[in-house]
Amino acid sequence: NAIFEIVGSILRFASVLGAYLLGINFLYATAVFYLPLLVVGFCSLGTFLHRRKWSFPIIQRSELYSELKHLFTTGIAFTLIQTGAMIISNTDTILVGFVASAGEAGDFSLVQKLFTLMVAVHLTVMQPYWSAYTLKYESKDFHWLKRTVVRSAGFTLIFAIIGGVLLVCFGDQIIFIWTNKAIGNNDLYYMLFIWSTICILINHFSLFLNGINRLKRQVTMIVGGAIVNVPLSICLGKLWGASGVIFASIIVLIPVLISNIFETYRCLDMKTI
Repeated sequence: NAIFEIVGSILRFASVLGAYLLGINFLYATAVFYLPLLVVGFCSLGTFLHRRKWSFPIIQRSELYSELKHLFTTGIAFTLIQTGAMIISNTDTILVGFVASAGEAGDFSLVQKLFTLMVAVHLTVMQPYWSAYTLKYESKDFHWLKRTVVRSAGFTLIFAIIGGVLLVCFGDQIIFIWTNKAIGNNDLYYMLFIWSTICILINHFSLFLNGINRLKRQVTMIVGGAIVNVPLSICLGKLWGASGVIFASIIVLIPVLISNIFETYRCLDMKTI
């Protein structure tokens, strides 16, 4: 499944790039984007069923109700996690505009987009591990899980540090080439460097926890952080502007990271996994 996900990501990127170069309108470009996803999805499902030699038995109503209840509960948990993460990450620009000015909010948005791109690249590269973690957990291959989580954590930290340092050093030049505008706010770059590093590490451990369906603690921490984030961002933003807003997000995200690390450590103990 991990291979299919990588192939799907490559095909989607290639299809969008091809649609852009050929000047295809938005409607057809959207269809071109989702077509590889559909094809790869059916291929993945067919390969999975063939290798497992599974059929489609008739499910009793009671069993169907139990499974749907489980899926509904899990779906709600993922929805809460995604919604909380979106509130923490995507409201910063609005809050900067509220506590400072539209101009400062625009500068903040440009710099944050650079660091958000780095977070997205890491998540795209690491996403296939989600299904791999699930497979190895079901087969009780704890040795592989421990080794892979530790090694990928090292890669994640190195990626975050190198990428963050490069953006701190050359981010202003990139934005100037992009928009013909210089930001010149070093404190903002430093704060977003810390913010992006924390986000990348949270994503790393969340992929493992999601893969083995450990969601309750994540829901609690993310939803709690989302509730605290807005008023804290307003308070600190009034003191330090855009840097204060992102500092509030850092304060909110640190407990989430600590919780994910602790939960991962517990789960990698063979007595509790």
